[in-house]
Amino acid sequence: MWLINMVFRKISGDRLKILLTGEDMQRFAITYDQLDYADEQTRKVILQLLEMARMETGFELGNTKLFIEAYPYEQEGCVIYFTGLEEHHQQPSHSKSIYHAMIFEFDQADTLIEGAIRLFAQYSHRIYKSALYHWKKKFYLIVYPFDSIDSPTITMLGEYGKKYGEGEISAAYIREHATVIAPENAIDRLAYFLGDHKSPPQDTQQ
Repeated sequence: MWLINMVFRKISGDRLKILLTGEDMQRFAITYDQLDYADEQTRKVILQLLEMARMETGFELGNTKLFIEAYPYEQEGCVIYFTGLEEHHQQPSHSKSIYHAMIFEFDQADTLIEGAIRLFAQYSHRIYKSALYHWKKKFYLIVYPFDSIDSPTITMLGEYGKKYGEGEISAAYIREHATVIAPENAIDRLAYFLGDHKSPPQDTQQ
């Protein structure tokens, strides 16, 4: 068992935290970017982690549905939270909070810019990363929120653009066919260069 680096912490009876280093991720043959419950390797890793957690902490929820949240950690690692859900809870058991690609389509540059500036001003702390593409006279903004897909960030963007799709398959399709305008920090750059901000965006998002 690879328990040298991994940290298992039972926060409560129905909540578990697992910290994996970059080395742990390599041993599981998966990267943070690849984490997606629809992916077979991700499901395999999740099951292994839950079994190891049961052995280490006694965390076991039987047939209770789980809400899974994943967050990036230093040096290509990640932190995963597992929370048991009550029967009446509406959150899907396979939700992945942060790093779930959401793609929005904009017909006009002005609408895109207005939405990006407002989003940066109110919810920049909720965005992990973003990218901007142009294809067939339309703009496509790929956003990775730190919170769930029904978050305020996604709701706000829906006021300015049309939801094109979600998930890595849709994002990969845009990357393959569209022309890249800003491969990273798209929202930050739009707000900085076209809004009223004083500090330039960082090269990488934290």
